[in-house]
Amino acid sequence: MQQPEGGFSSSQDADSEGVEGKYYGWPYEEIIAVAGDDVPMAIAAFALSGTGNWEGTNVLWRPHPDEEVAADIGIPVEPLRAAVDRVRARLLEARARRVPPATDDKVLASWNGLAIAALAEAGRVMGREDFVKAAHRAATFAVETLVDANGRVLRSWRAGKTSGPGFLDDYAMLGDGLLTLYETTFEPQWWDEAMQLGREILRLFADERGGFFDTGSDVSQIVVRPKDLFDNAVPSGNSSASDLLLRLAALSGDGNLDEAAQGFLRLIAPALEQAPGGFGNALSAADRAVGGS
Repeated sequence: MQQPEGGFSSSQDADSEGVEGKYYGWPYEEIIAVAGDDVPMAIAAFALSGTGNWEGTNVLWRPHPDEEVAADIGIPVEPLRAAVDRVRARLLEARARRVPPATDDKVLASWNGLAIAALAEAGRVMGREDFVKAAHRAATFAVETLVDANGRVLRSWRAGKTSGPGFLDDYAMLGDGLLTLYETTFEPQWWDEAMQLGREILRLFADERGGFFDTGSDVSQIVVRPKDLFDNAVPSGNSSASDLLLRLAALSGDGNLDEAAQGFLRLIAPALEQAPGGFGNALSAADRAVGGS
């Protein structure tokens, strides 16, 4: 999903050749044919079965540690790992002959922020330098391509062209990604960029009555400025902004950032009690506000 320029594409189709998951799923018989002499190790390592783990096919996973798998089948760990590497290489070669799902290759500032945060944190926790490097590449692309000469975040990029001004979620989620990358690498650039985005959220999106508008105050020719408060498939711009501002305030001591974040939480407090399921990320921000972490 990461493009050569560094940004991440938005999505891939679920279907290929008219079948959901066909590109990534593996019928048991096909794996057996591809694995060759390494079949016993492949079955054990990937927990393969004839019925599969998803709609009659196998989506590969590694549910057990190598040491446990090796002990179960009575071989040393290193031969098991070597066999798994061979099988993976053969499977990748076989998959390359399939028709891949179509990819939506536009690069969204908001979703790239989510990807940067996930990779940076996972890389830090798991000791995966490749994850951190991928986050670094995406962050570099974002600040160089998705932020214009005036510091305005842009909504998206595709094939060398950028779209119009970004929304609240673009600022908040990109800021979250850059701050998380800073917490992983401690490179001052990412702190500076995240802090700038936090201050721009207050300047462009803050509502004095609490919370944040989805569109910036510099956007003309709009009838109303919506304010989406609910978390859905992805966190709302409001909850993302609140969480980012709380984190920045805790590290910088900037009371204006903290007050803006608290204003959103006060605004939605009654709704949190009535429908907590619609405010997953907002509840996380509220927990941060109460706990001070």
